[in-house]
Amino acid sequence: MYKVTNDENSVMLRRHRNRLSMSGMAMIIFSIWSVIRYTIIILQNKDDYNFHLDLDEGTPTTVKFIGYAILLLLTILFLTWGVLPTLLLGRAAIKVGKGKKKSVVYLVFTAIYIVISILPYAFGEVFEDNQNLILLIVTIILDITMFGACIDILYSGIKVRICEKRIAEKEDV
Repeated sequence: MYKVTNDENSVMLRRHRNRLSMSGMAMIIFSIWSVIRYTIIILQNKDDYNFHLDLDEGTPTTVKFIGYAILLLLTILFLTWGVLPTLLLGRAAIKVGKGKKKSVVYLVFTAIYIVISILPYAFGEVFEDNQNLILLIVTIILDITMFGACIDILYSGIKVRICEKRIAEKEDV
């Protein structure tokens, strides 16, 4: 079992575990914010969904409400499925940061997530629908912050593994 000491490796291990936990928490918060953001966008653009639901002015309000509710639930379901990887990455980083789990699989998935997150910017897909400039700016800022959290998870996760190996080598000697 790991005991608290103040040598260089132990201090670095605690520092990087703390950073790993904080970055994992950031990933979870950004995931939840993504679901909330897209839900608000859908609620603000209700009139655009009349076309998709085939609703006109003569449709009863209860049918409209049920149609919007079903569309909103389906959207939240698909968003949750899209957000699930970031939730799991954040949760794994927190567990490793607290010392409850030793894994490197989350580091591989974090690297893959970083590449996937960069692709829309590389191909310009983020800038295609620039009807709402404020939403575009907020999206870019949040994506940059989430990218930073992913990079920190990678960096801190690797440093935690290195520090744990050094401490284990010292204990063996």
